[in-house]
Amino acid sequence: GGAGWVEVSSDPSTSDGGPAWGGAIYSAGGSVLATNCQFLANAATGGTAGTTGAGTADSGLAAGGAIYAAGTSVVVVESSTFDGNTCVGGSLGTTSISYGTGGSGEGGALWAAGGPVHVYHSAFAGNAVTGADLPWNGTAAGSGKGGALLLNVSLATCEGCTFSANTAVAGFKVKNGLAGLGQGGAIWNRASLSVRQCS
Repeated sequence: GGAGWVEVSSDPSTSDGGPAWGGAIYSAGGSVLATNCQFLANAATGGTAGTTGAGTADSGLAAGGAIYAAGTSVVVVESSTFDGNTCVGGSLGTTSISYGTGGSGEGGALWAAGGPVHVYHSAFAGNAVTGADLPWNGTAAGSGKGGALLLNVSLATCEGCTFSANTAVAGFKVKNGLAGLGQGGAIWNRASLSVRQCS
């Protein structure tokens, strides 16, 4: 995969921004095997909160700049390169609608939930996740989690990999509400994770 792009707009019925999943690959089942692949400059961008309607509008989540895998039996990545992939949470609107929660960016290269994830001898460079800012009054800014990897799985292995210049950037709050969180410039983990011979 290379130079893939997923960007969504707001839902006119609710004024919420829609989610964007998987800049290059979206998998909702089965298994994912990537060997000797290059994932370059793929992106997922959450939808902006709408400009019509009433009430509080939230903006959209962006997950998996290159690969989004939910409910998969197993994900295996081997001898592959992930460079310059991004997830940018959807921004909040600038109208009279109340600001809700800014979109979060999660898993700049890979977002995984479900079965085990095994990553071998792969390079992750310059991948990034960014949470949306909260312009004025509202609930919370978006968070940036897992500049390269977000692992919400039972078991994960990372062996012989390199991580360089991956970033997780929290959304900024201007006045009221909560600031976002920036967590895991390289890896955000909620798994039994084994990391060996990585740098």
